[in-house]
Amino acid sequence: QSLRAVQKPDPLADADDGVRHLYGAHHDRLRGCAGSPDRPVCLYPHADGYRLLSQVAGRAGRGQKKGNVVIQTFNPEHYAIQMASRHEYELFYQTDMMFRHKLKYPPFSYMSSITVLCEKADQACILADKIYDYIKDNKEFELLGPSLPYIFKENEKIRMKILIKSKNRNLIIETLNNVNKEFNKEAKERKCIVQFDIDTYQLL
Repeated sequence: QSLRAVQKPDPLADADDGVRHLYGAHHDRLRGCAGSPDRPVCLYPHADGYRLLSQVAGRAGRGQKKGNVVIQTFNPEHYAIQMASRHEYELFYQTDMMFRHKLKYPPFSYMSSITVLCEKADQACILADKIYDYIKDNKEFELLGPSLPYIFKENEKIRMKILIKSKNRNLIIETLNNVNKEFNKEAKERKCIVQFDIDTYQLL
């Protein structure tokens, strides 16, 4: 009954389109509840998880009935979930800054990513490993990967990701340009695509 009710035209639906398209959230105005499909909200940046939960929870109670929010999670003790459930924004900010400082995440360093997409998994692994070997000796870099990200497939291509953390942003950009020049031809031969994301904030 709830699904049939939601499928009917809703004159207030336009106000929710942004969150619905961004998060895939669903708001049942008749029951005053809101929900979102399974999302990896506990991965860095935790601010994404906090923002998603706060935004989706804010959809409950927009109708004539009082809203209730239920958060179902595999990691209920995570500080992003705990603080989002209590709307403790300032405490979340302080806690998240401590976490980022400890692991040298932005804004305490610069972070960029290299993503290798290939039709075949073995080709993705080979190319990602070669790129890693090419940049691994730089003492100003801290590298994470190469590894399969949470979303490991895109348009039928396997994704491998390398994250670069450094205090030297110009050196990161110079290195990415060199990687592009060095592996552009080989990537085409292996039917792969190499993507670069400067100042990335997404690990997925």
